[in-house]
Amino acid sequence: MLLNNGTGYFTDHSEDWLPNNLTPLVKDIEVADFDGDGLLDIYIAVRSGQDQLLLQQEVD
Repeated sequence: MLLNNGTGYFTDHSEDWLPNNLTPLVKDIEVADFDGDGLLDIYIAVRSGQDQLLLQQEVD
């Protein structure tokens, strides 16, 4: 998962943001508001095994 670092470049944060041991299996990542709460969620499609849906939750 590449994130803009604010200087015109992207930094790889895959190991920081993705579930353990999933990084080598990732086929596609989609970011959208899947549960309609106004927060962006992450859907991860993997090559083998079960896809993952990470729902963002608002923190007080």
